[in-house]
Order: sequence, then C-alpha cells, then structure tokens
Amino acid sequence: MNWNRFALQLSLSLLAIGQCFHLRAQVPCLFDEVKEERLWNNPFLKAQRKIWEQHSAVSSGTDLLLRSNIIIPVVVHVVYFNDEQNIPDTRIYSQIERLNQDFSGSNEDLNNVPNVFKHLVAKTGIEFCLANEDPDGNFSNGILRVPTSINRIGTAIGTGGRRNIFYEELEGSEIWDSERYLNIYVCDMGEIAGFASAPFTAIPQEDGVLINSKYFGVNNDPEFGMGRVCTHEVGHFFDLNHIWGSALDCEDDDGISDTPRQMGPYFGCPSHPRTSCGSEDLFMNYMDYVNDSCMFMFTAGQKLKMLSALSGPRFKLLHSTICNDPDTVMQENGITIFPNPVGNGPLIVHSNNSDDLIQSWELYSMEGKLISAIFRK
Repeated sequence: MNWNRFALQLSLSLLAIGQCFHLRAQVPCLFDEVKEERLWNNPFLKAQRKIWEQHSAVSSGTDLLLRSNIIIPVVVHVVYFNDEQNIPDTRIYSQIERLNQDFSGSNEDLNNVPNVFKHLVAKTGIEFCLANEDPDGNFSNGILRVPTSINRIGTAIGTGGRRNIFYEELEGSEIWDSERYLNIYVCDMGEIAGFASAPFTAIPQEDGVLINSKYFGVNNDPEFGMGRVCTHEVGHFFDLNHIWGSALDCEDDDGISDTPRQMGPYFGCPSHPRTSCGSEDLFMNYMDYVNDSCMFMFTAGQKLKMLSALSGPRFKLLHSTICNDPDTVMQENGITIFPNPVGNGPLIVHSNNSDDLIQSWELYSMEGKLISAIFRK
C-alpha cells in the first residue's frame, strides 16, 4: 500500500468532516500525486524541476505583461473506448471558448467574485486556438480521433509502463511536439476528473493535459458541466499549484503571495465567507475544487506565475506561430478555404470539384465560437 497516498486521502476525509466541506466520490485532480510519483522515479526531471522552482521564485514573468496576444495552439486528442466518449466537435469548440473566457477574464460570472477579492482579479492575456497545422505542415482542424480497446485508458498516467494514452503502439495517440502545441487528451478517466503536467515533471512525449470525457466542454454534469475542469488543469500546465498548496495545513501554500493561505480544498458550492487560516478563503479560484459554477477567477499573482512559465520552460509555446499565419490556405474534403484566420476582409470558400455545390456551412472563430451558419435542404 502507498501509505503517503492513504494518509492524504484520510486527511482529506477528516478535513472535509471537520470543516463541513462537501466531499464527493469523484477525485477532482491527480496533479500532486502524479507529479510526486514522476519526479521520484526520474532524478533528471527532479533536478530540472528543482532548478526551475529556484528560478521561478525570482522570475515574475513581467517581461510578458505588455504582450496582449499570447496565442497557444491546441491539439485535442479524443481517445475513445465507446461512442459516448467520442464527443462531438461542438463540445470541443465550447471548451476552447471556455478557456478563452476564463483566461481573459471575460467570463460572464466574473461579477460573482466577492468584493474583498475583486482587486485581485487578473486577465492573463493568454488565448487558445485549435491548431490549423500539424507537425508536418499539413492542414489540421486541431482534433484527432483515436479509437482504443483499452477501457479507462486515462486512469493509467503514472509510471511503470502505465502510459498507454501517449503512444500509438499502446492504443493511445502520439503527442504532437509539446514545445509547439498544448496537447489535451480527452478520454475515459474513471473517477478522475483531470490531470496536467507542470513544467519539468514529464518527458516531452508525455507532457500534456488529460480531461475526463464526461467533463470536457459544455456538458450536462450538474457539478462539472461548464468546462472548468480543463481551466483548472491548464492552470497546472502553466505551473499553478492548488490554491492550498500540497499539504493540508496553514504552513504550506501555493507559493503565490496574493492568494490567502488555506487549510485545504473546498467542494460543492460553499457560501462566502469561509475562513481556515485566519483569513477569508479564496475558494472561488480556478485552482480550488469547487463546482464549475462557483469558480470565477485567477489572481494577479497567478497570472505572473503562468507568464513566468511561458517565459521559462514553456517559452517555445510562446513563440509558436501555428495559429498566426494570415495567409494560411486550408484544404480538406475537396474544399479550399482562405485566408485563415480571416481579418476584416472576405473569407473565400471554394469547392475543388466543379460538380459540387456547397449547401450548408458553419463559420467558427479560432476560439471555437460559432460566428455564423447557413443550412439549406
């Protein structure tokens, strides 16, 4: 038995009872557990991570504060065991839109932040787009669909040969260059909601984000239905810790000065205010465990931590130009579309077969938002 893991689970249960948190059977996030396991089993990564943590303590990411268009190309790997897990494109588009709203501070529920914390709210300046080009320079819609015969393939994300999700020969999907793309895997994760690799905690072939297919994009789950499991995990990918840190006491925290110390996670949808370490708790932050509808914000300190990661170990993502080429021509299924992305000028859609007539179309922004559509019988 892994006694550290058992002790953590027991502590969470006791904490939930002592503070009247709502504890659900769902495991929200395996970030701390898998991070520790990976670093323990890879001394080289552990050394890199230690150097980075020492550097990030003095690096603030302020050199990126004036940049307003940090665009991160995303490739979504849908690795499915059954048809239900093979989620539709619309769910994927809604997830990209949710990421852009939450990271830009344009989410519709931002005004629900309590007054005492409103001055901490940050707009990160980070945007996300579905990649329009694969690693070989070919057209892509940023979505890969890979069937697998492995049930709950996303539950095996640790070490010891249990990483099928990242390898084609093991019935998973090969990661696209993790220095140029944010790889998000959507798969069956059993009772786990999501997981992400922080910088220097995974080899390049396994450096990405995993989200349970039940909670990806806008869905009908009453607690995780708004796509914010992904917001939480992408925060981890850019080096954010849980709001309470990794220990369940007031001595440990997340390493960010403007997030109040907090005893542990909150679940469900608690009412404000709640206190645990002598101050009001910031449980409505994206890096806590509350329901999607009850988390609304990143802080200025969290923004700087993410920008620090983008100017450090994630810097090649910062300079990826996959979504920035205004002259890109898309070709798929006999249709040519250009330019992509489109600015204020016309968008040209051309059928490469003169016998074909385009009857219906949908136009989405790079953020996955439906702009217009025409459907004809």
